[in-house]
Order: sequence, then C-alpha cells, then structure tokens
Amino acid sequence: MDGTVQAPTSDALASDSLSCENSHVDSEPVKTTQTNDTSSDSESTTHWKYKPRVVKVEQKGIYTVKTLESINILQEWIKALRASNPYIIRLFKIFWKLSHTRVSILVTASLCKAVMPNLFILLHKRFLDQVQSVTNGRTTQWERMILLILLGVGVQLTSHGLDIVS
Repeated sequence: MDGTVQAPTSDALASDSLSCENSHVDSEPVKTTQTNDTSSDSESTTHWKYKPRVVKVEQKGIYTVKTLESINILQEWIKALRASNPYIIRLFKIFWKLSHTRVSILVTASLCKAVMPNLFILLHKRFLDQVQSVTNGRTTQWERMILLILLGVGVQLTSHGLDIVS
C-alpha cells in the first residue's frame, strides 16, 4: 500500500450506520490525500474567532441564563473595515473609471444621507424648545416656529430626494 486510505462504498456506509448509531464517534476519521499540489486559499485566511467569557450564571426555573461579557463594538467595526477595505477601494476605482461625475454625486448623496438624522433631531429639539417656552408662559415666536416648520419640510424633501438619487 502507498499509505492512502480509500473511502468505503455507499453500501458499506449504509450497513455500518444501521449496525451502530454512534460508531462514527469512536472511529478514526478517514484520511484522504490531495491530488493537486496547490493548497486552497481558505486555509491561509482562517482566523481565531473571539469567544466571549461567561460573566454571571443565573438559574431561573429550569433555565440557566448565562450573562456574557460585552464586545467592543468599535474594535469589531475596525476589524470588519480592515477586512473589507481592499474590496471597497477596488469598487471605488471601478466606479471612478466609469464616471467621475456619477461617483462624486453618489458619494456626496451618501454623506448627506448620513447627516440627515442629526438634522431631524436638531429641528425637533428646537421645535420642542419653542413649545416648552410657550407652556412656561413666554410669548410665541411665530417667525421662529414658521422657520422651523419650513426647515423641517425642507429636510424631509431633501431626504426623499437623496433616497431617489442614491
């Protein structure tokens, strides 16, 4: 023999699985040889995955509740960004070669869409501040209320327009 083990036929596997359910647990794994000399890329890119520690264990009735340590969101986000960075750059280069203007518009629209929720919060806060000042007994500043309403409508329309563009 040359040191290789041949895989059993399907008939032999069927008869073995019928004879004993847990036979695969006790038996040694079947070794196979790789015919081509190149190794796959997935072997070199396997990374150790973080497993969170158990901080606290509680018994609630028949259930055991394990409280795990929290993960560092920023660290996980940075790892994901590092992993996807080459693909983002390649995609950006492809789009840039196709159309400079279109890429500029899409990037600007995406950045504006990222800022829109902050504008919504700011306008709602200013509007609620005006309502609170009126309930405290101050006079109504109609010009400011109308300006806030018009800005809110403008931000809403801009948000819809950016959704259409991007």
